[in-house]
Amino acid sequence: MTVVMARWKCTKPGLLILLLLAVSFSSVPCSPDEGVALVEMMKEWHASFPTWTLGGDPCEMGWEYVICTDGRVTTLNVSVTGISGPLPKAIGKLSALNTLDLHDNNLHGDFPDELALCQELDYIDISRNDWGVDFPLAITKLGKLESLYASQAGLTGTLPKKFYKMKSLKYVFLGNNTQLTGNLERFSQLSSLVNLTVWKMHWEKYELPSQLSLLTNLEYFNCHDCNLVGSLPESWGNLQNLVELSLQTNSLTGKIPESWKKLTRMYKFRIDGNFILAPFPNWMFTSWPNVTYIYLSRNLLYGEPYNISYLEKTYDIATKFSGLRWDCNYIQGPQPCSDRGNNDCSAATLNKTEVTKDPAKFAFDNNCYDDLNSTDALNRVKNQCSTHLMYCSDFRREVLEKKICHKCPREQQLVRGTSVDDGCRCQVEKAESGFSAGTIAGIVVGVTAFFLIVVGFLICYKRKEFKFLDIFSRKFDDYDENWEAPEGVHRFTIDELAKMTSNFDDSHIIGIGGFGKVYWGSYCLSRLHHRHLVKLEGFCDEKDFQVLVYEFMKRGNLGHHLFGDRDDEGGDKKMKEGWFTPLSWEKRLEIAHGVALGLEYLHSFAEPTVIHRDIKPGNILLDENMVAKLADFGISKEFGDATEKTHLSTRPAGTAGYLDPEYFLRRQLTTASDVYAYGVVLLELITGQLAIDHTREDEYNLIEWVKKRFNTAGIVSIIDPRIEHDYSKPAFSKLADLALRCAAFSKGDRPTMKEVLAELDPFVPKTEKISTNKGYSLSQDEWQYAKRELYGKHDIAFNGNTQTSTSSDVVPLSATFGPR
Repeated sequence: MTVVMARWKCTKPGLLILLLLAVSFSSVPCSPDEGVALVEMMKEWHASFPTWTLGGDPCEMGWEYVICTDGRVTTLNVSVTGISGPLPKAIGKLSALNTLDLHDNNLHGDFPDELALCQELDYIDISRNDWGVDFPLAITKLGKLESLYASQAGLTGTLPKKFYKMKSLKYVFLGNNTQLTGNLERFSQLSSLVNLTVWKMHWEKYELPSQLSLLTNLEYFNCHDCNLVGSLPESWGNLQNLVELSLQTNSLTGKIPESWKKLTRMYKFRIDGNFILAPFPNWMFTSWPNVTYIYLSRNLLYGEPYNISYLEKTYDIATKFSGLRWDCNYIQGPQPCSDRGNNDCSAATLNKTEVTKDPAKFAFDNNCYDDLNSTDALNRVKNQCSTHLMYCSDFRREVLEKKICHKCPREQQLVRGTSVDDGCRCQVEKAESGFSAGTIAGIVVGVTAFFLIVVGFLICYKRKEFKFLDIFSRKFDDYDENWEAPEGVHRFTIDELAKMTSNFDDSHIIGIGGFGKVYWGSYCLSRLHHRHLVKLEGFCDEKDFQVLVYEFMKRGNLGHHLFGDRDDEGGDKKMKEGWFTPLSWEKRLEIAHGVALGLEYLHSFAEPTVIHRDIKPGNILLDENMVAKLADFGISKEFGDATEKTHLSTRPAGTAGYLDPEYFLRRQLTTASDVYAYGVVLLELITGQLAIDHTREDEYNLIEWVKKRFNTAGIVSIIDPRIEHDYSKPAFSKLADLALRCAAFSKGDRPTMKEVLAELDPFVPKTEKISTNKGYSLSQDEWQYAKRELYGKHDIAFNGNTQTSTSSDVVPLSATFGPR
């Protein structure tokens, strides 16, 4: 605040008078001008409010639908008054307004920019009108807005990006805007959200994003009739403030995650009208003490629920529950509320099952109960329940006994590796070609013998800017044939690449990656970089073609050797052909050490420092000598001077299971994020287990699985069975401890890669080691590579012997182009 001070004399009574005058002037109402604005709005709305008179003061005269505070209009509630037309520009003159309620009228048309002048607004209700416009940008400019009610508002288009930056939003109701679409993942940016209601929006086919688990304040989530597919996220067990979760009438599959037992505040739970395949969740009655609504109807639940008589005695369900339904499933056991067995229902429970009461509050019928012996009765179950895909006898035989997954809902297909035990998860069908619309993704070219390389090929359909260290820093669509390539990086032509691959003939295809087909070809290599980073040989940039040329890694990626066909189609065939071999314990240590060397080079010696961001077995490649090299720098980040920066602020990128939780939560990227992922890879090398495996019975997350076992039973409880009779227990015990410290939740508890190398070094089998000024030791072979990096192709004197660098030596640096 700017103030002006002047010296002057005044008696105490005079000073008192001045103070009183100051107070009186400060409280002079501005409502007459606001009254003029309100009258203008009334005329544009074709309304007649008798108390709203031109020249009047809305605050002094007590105008209807208006509330004032300190002489200013702070609330305007004209809901259900029959007003019509657009929101008038005069709204901007009500600058003290904090509540605007317009629901249930005939309003339509644009929202004026002047609405953004009402910066005190924290509550807006525009529901049940027919605005017929895209989501108003003026609303996104209201910095204090906490509550937005816009259900059935006739909004169209896509939620703008600025909407997801409204950090003050707590309550969002956008349901039943059938022409409005958005991005559920982006809602995770609104960390203050308490209520999110988005039912019946134009979602097309959408999976529930695991990122919403970041909304730890969320109490209400309503996305029924949202066209949802896929499965229920395990991570949502972190939403421990959830009171109501409504996901009914979608096409969700899989099981109800065990982690959801932690949602102890749950009051109302609805997943009816989906394809959830799981044993009946009796745990809901005990894990959720506050629950009063459980709707599980029209799913694929099986098993036996608690006896109704037991529930009545234990929970007094007729009094406790307002809604309790599991009709139309494949549930077994005695039929509730029947004349047989000990499952009789009280009069109060029977009263709530009356079908004449629309809808019935309790319903347990149309299941596969044991005492429904009649074939006709069991057949009626299928005929009367839309979600039933087969008869009771077929379901019991095929699904429960033979463990054969049922058919997926329309336009979905089974997730590879899924089973009845994890709910037969389904996902939206993906194009067989693997190409996305408008994109021709990469080709990778390589050679046999000494000159094998790989080419990554991408046609970008949007104008994007990609960087790889200091090699590429221009836009793909700015083609310049005179642009000079960095020294040592060859610029290929399309004709050259076509010759290498016999015009991209199918006989040259060696696989299909995330960006398209992978080819092999031939070319001479020369430039040296670093032994444990896959080498970028060159590129092609002609018109709409952007191509990268890499060193070819003959032995594939680490994931193939650890997981076989679990990680790659055709894995068994490739294993038999000698592409992939079981890894001995010594080789696992060498690979761990090699990856650490590559990471330490990126973190400490690359200029500028580079953070890889996607360390995982699929990005650790092995050459013909099984030397490990880091690949795929497509989402890597330059870090500048590491001494001047503590972190980069960036959107999370990487792969689930290897993503640093602190980076994910705080958007602060550091070299410690690579250390976390490296720790997960170490655990995979030790255990032979996948980082995330939903078929693992006791814990799907590898870090937690290892912690529980290693801390109680030691290394023998987690070691890969393929090496359990031939490994160094001291070395792998140290390795497991190191891996867990690398994968610590807090980055401050993780070692640096330099410290990792210091701990690994004593256990790695090597020839004679030579100390270097980089703070760790190298073998003779590694020292040669380091010397070549400094001196290029010149002869090197080493221990009295002359070592000559040749073009067949491959020491790499790598990059990948394309959206991630």
